[in-house]
Amino acid sequence: MLIMKLLAEVPFFWSFTEQERQVFADDEESLFVTLAANEKLCSEGDEDQALYILVKGTADVTINAKAGVRVATLEPGAVIGEMSFLTGAPRSAHVTAVEPLVAFRIDSAALEKLDSEIQLKFKDQMLSIMVERLNQTNAQVSELRSLLTEALDSLAKQQAGNQALTEALRKQAAQAQAARA
Repeated sequence: MLIMKLLAEVPFFWSFTEQERQVFADDEESLFVTLAANEKLCSEGDEDQALYILVKGTADVTINAKAGVRVATLEPGAVIGEMSFLTGAPRSAHVTAVEPLVAFRIDSAALEKLDSEIQLKFKDQMLSIMVERLNQTNAQVSELRSLLTEALDSLAKQQAGNQALTEALRKQAAQAQAARA
């Protein structure tokens, strides 16, 4: 019953009926993963292609193992590992629990065993999430382009000012040298 309550609270599962959520709760190949704070859910480069849906807690997403660049903080309802799940590619980021968390885990083999209507709903949810992420990425790229354009314009103005100053100093030096001669 607790599993059903958890699934009902996660936005990813809102489009599923109670009976469909029960199928996920009863599926022995799908499971809930619990982690303590600072434990890794997955690591960049891992070959695991399972999909995780964050049910409780928060997690940080970082890339570049040495630099540990945080790119996102995930909250309940977030889908983790969709690219590996869909393409079979290695994980592209580390996901680490910020606080104790619970995540629903499913792999493609387990999904393929479910009723085709449930599979379709599941894939529709994945598609919606990916479209939302693409829109967010496009907005970020647009913002970064704008910032880059502003920075380049500012740099060009600064460089033009520096060139004018250099030219003025050259003229003064030439005048001073001519006055001495």
